[in-house]
Amino acid sequence: MLVVSRGKVSETDIEAVKAAGYGEQEIAEIVANVALNIFTNYFNETAGTVVDFPAIEFPLASRAASA
Repeated sequence: MLVVSRGKVSETDIEAVKAAGYGEQEIAEIVANVALNIFTNYFNETAGTVVDFPAIEFPLASRAASA
């Protein structure tokens, strides 16, 4: 929800995460890690970083594509 809503999460969303057992510090860490991953992706897209490991095949996705 954090990425889809571009960081504009509702109080209900926050309460749902807390109800799942996460505290405010853990929620802050989740947000920080999401932001870091987004910025890393932007940087790599801009820099044209070559991925140096093989692509992962997801069995369910490949079945759905062939159906």
